Amino acid sequence: MLTRNGRILVRYMLFPLLIIFTLAGSAAGQAIPSLTPPAWSVGDWWIVECQVYDLGKVVKGAKPGWRAPQVWRFQVEKIEQLAGQPYYVVAVKPVKADTYPYSFRFWFRVADRFVGRRELIHPTPTLTKSRVIGPPVVTHDFPGQAAAPFLTDEFPTLPLTMPLFDVGQKSVSFAAAREGELTQTVEEVSPEVMAKANPDFAAKMRATLTTQNVLIKVRNAGNVSESQYWNSGLPFPFYGERFDQTYTSRRYWLVDTGKN
Repeated sequence: MLTRNGRILVRYMLFPLLIIFTLAGSAAGQAIPSLTPPAWSVGDWWIVECQVYDLGKVVKGAKPGWRAPQVWRFQVEKIEQLAGQPYYVVAVKPVKADTYPYSFRFWFRVADRFVGRRELIHPTPTLTKSRVIGPPVVTHDFPGQAAAPFLTDEFPTLPLTMPLFDVGQKSVSFAAAREGELTQTVEEVSPEVMAKANPDFAAKMRATLTTQNVLIKVRNAGNVSESQYWNSGLPFPFYGERFDQTYTSRRYWLVDTGKN
C-alpha cells in the first residue's frame, strides 16, 4: 500500500503524462483535412452545369437574375510531359456549341493539379458563320510559375477554378500566383452538405460517394472567392459558387460522370 507521500509522488509523475496525452488528442482533433488530388485516369469524363448571375446592367430593361445554365463536358484525353513532369490533358467543351462557341484544353499537373498550360480553341468558320474571331488555337503557357491554385475571371460561364492539392496546410497564401496574391483554405464538412449537390446526381452516385467531404475556398486580394465542395469519390466538386465582392456571381453542379 502506498504511503501518503508515495501517492503524492505518483500524482506528480502522472500529471506531465496527462498533459502530453491531452495535447496529442487536441492535435489529432485538428488534423489537416486530406487534400489528395481527385482520382483521374485517361478516358474519364464529367458534366458540369453552370449558372451566372446577371445584374441586369447589360441589356436595357433586363431584370437581375440567374441566366439559363451553360453545360460543359470535361474529358481526360491523355497524360503528357510538360516541363519534365506528367500532366493530365483535359478537354473542356460546351455540350451545346450554339450557346457558347469556344472550347478549351487544360494541362493539370498530376501531382497537385497545378495548371501549366491552357488552350483556347476558336470555332471553325462555316458557310453560315464565316467570321474569323482569331487564330484557331491560342495557347498560354505558365512556365516558371510558382505552384498556386487556378482562379480566373476571363470566362465567367466556365467553372474552372482549381485548388492546389497536397499543400499540407489548412490555410496557405500564394504571393507569387499568376493572378496576384491568393489564399486557399480547407475544412472538413459533414455529410449533410450533400444537400447542395444535384439531387438526381447524388442519388445516382450514392454507391460511389464517400464520407469524406471538404470545403475548399480560394480567395484573391480583390475579395473574389470561390467555394468548392469536394467528395473524395468524385472527380470534380459536386457544388461550387463564386462570391464577387458583394454578391454570388456563379454557381455550378456536377451532374454526371463516366468513362469512355
